[in-house]
Formats: sequence, C-alpha cells, structure tokens
Amino acid sequence: MLAVQPNAYAPTIISIGPYHLGHERLQAMEELKWKFFHCLFRPNQPNGVELDPAMKAMEDLEQDARRCYWDNAEQHSKHRFVRMMPVNGCFIVELLRELKHNFQCAPFVKRWMLPTLRWDLIMLENQLPLFVLQKLFELTKGSEESSTCLEQLALCFFNPLLQSQRDVRAVNAQGIQNTLLFLDLFRKSILLLPINLSRGLKTSKTSDSSNAAEEGIDMMWSMNLIYAKVVHDMNTCCNGSYAWFRARLVHHYFWVAGISTLGATIVVYFSLIQTGFVFVEDPKNLNKPFYYDLIRCVILPLDHLFFSKIYNEYKNKIYMYSI
Repeated sequence: MLAVQPNAYAPTIISIGPYHLGHERLQAMEELKWKFFHCLFRPNQPNGVELDPAMKAMEDLEQDARRCYWDNAEQHSKHRFVRMMPVNGCFIVELLRELKHNFQCAPFVKRWMLPTLRWDLIMLENQLPLFVLQKLFELTKGSEESSTCLEQLALCFFNPLLQSQRDVRAVNAQGIQNTLLFLDLFRKSILLLPINLSRGLKTSKTSDSSNAAEEGIDMMWSMNLIYAKVVHDMNTCCNGSYAWFRARLVHHYFWVAGISTLGATIVVYFSLIQTGFVFVEDPKNLNKPFYYDLIRCVILPLDHLFFSKIYNEYKNKIYMYSI
C-alpha cells in the first residue's frame, strides 16, 4: 500500500515516532516541539515538572515501545529513541491540554495548524504507543487534572475530523480501554458511539428529552442503512451479467475489434480502387478523361451505400463536360 500511494502515509508538517524522525522537510515543527518541552520541564517555575523521573520512565518503556513498530525501530540508537519519546510525547500531551484551555498558555500554536496536525497525528506510521503518552500524562499531571482522562482529551481533539457535533463524553470508557495508539482510539470511538447511545435510547424512552435524543440516533441509523443499500445496489449492478457484457463490449469490441474493423475497411477500400485501375490500362486511349475513371474508382465502394443519387448527378456533369 505504501508503494502504491506513499503520500497517504507521510505526515505533512510534523513527525511523531521513529519512521519520519529527522526528515528535513519536517524540521520546522521541531522547534515547536522543544518549546513545549522546555515549558513543561521547568521545576523552578509554576506547574513545572522534574525531567529526571520522566526520562527514567522512558528508558524503562523503551523495549516495549520498540516492539510496537514492525522493525523495532532498529534504525535509531537507544539514546535517540529514548530522547524522541518525551520530546514527541510531551508535545502531544501539552497540545491536548492547551486545546482544552483554548490555547491561552501557548500563543505560539496557530489555529491554522490544527486541521493539518489532526491528520498528521492520526496517520498510521506517525504514532507513539498510547501507553507512552499515558505515562507522560500521569507524570506531568497537575492537581487540577485529577479527573482528566487522556483518552477523552484526545477524542475532543480529533472529533472535528468527523465534521459532526457528537458528544465524545458519551463514548463508553470501557470500550476505549486497551487502545494501542490514537488511530486505534479514534476508530473505536466511531464504532462504539452509535451503539452505546442507541442502547441508552432503548432504556430511557419514558422521558421527553430521551425521546428527542437522538430520534437523531434513529436518523443516523437510517442514513447508515441508506448508504448500505446504495453500496449493495452498486455492487449488484457492477457484478451483474449486463454490466459484465457491457464492459466487455466497450473495452474489447469498441476498441480492439473496432480499430481492427476500421483498418480492414480501409484495406478493402483501397483494394477496390486498385481493382478499378486494372480496367484502365492506358488512359490516353479512352474516350473519357482520366479523372472520370479516377473519381469513379474512388467513389465506387460508396456508390450504392451513401452517394448514389449525388454521384449520378455529378457523373452526368462530368460526362457533359468531357463531351
């Protein structure tokens, strides 16, 4: 799949994880990562965090993190891999926090970056294991974040990709446990949200508000059924005998056989012209001009098909001219 469409797996502005680490075209965002990193690990400042415990935790998680990649990220040394995890991970964790606070504490994050960052951070080959992010989140959590969940922060961040007004708090916390990375989390949230809300709808039909909520769910399921029917009808049409016959007719006969037929027609046409000239051994000895027989030979194949009336009139004019 990567060989067919490599750009679909390449981040646009930021690299996360080992696969795109150090790429020159992504270096502009490295400065932003380090800004987040230095703002977070400042023990002498308010809300500052000690760096040593975080680095020790990353060293302990190194082997488990490497096993999450198909090649164990063997292209990177231990030192580089361990350093990559907190720099990348703290950027993500702080980005999710700043979004919750409307970026009041980090003015260097521009809003135009957000759509591209969302797509980059959800790419398959641009991921950090979620247990690494969870560990950094716990080590850097403030007292006011005791009830904050990293998964819910992440879902709030990625929710605009769906272009819907869904409430991510309705996603069952049990259903998003044991997720491997953000892409897995995002996928499970899509699968779980309609199911859990529809179950809640069935158990709470007595209240007016529940009845109103989400009729919307019924509409959503109806739309899904409509789309499923459209896909089914398209597959049925494409796999039917008529579609197969029409495709064969267009691709084979209209192109291959059609071109062959055209070529054969041209050959036959000039063969008829050559045959006509067999009867014209010496034009000087004929009573009629040479161009009369030439025109007659050329028009001969089409005489009785298309131009019999026109040709007869033209022939009479030529004859009168020759006399």
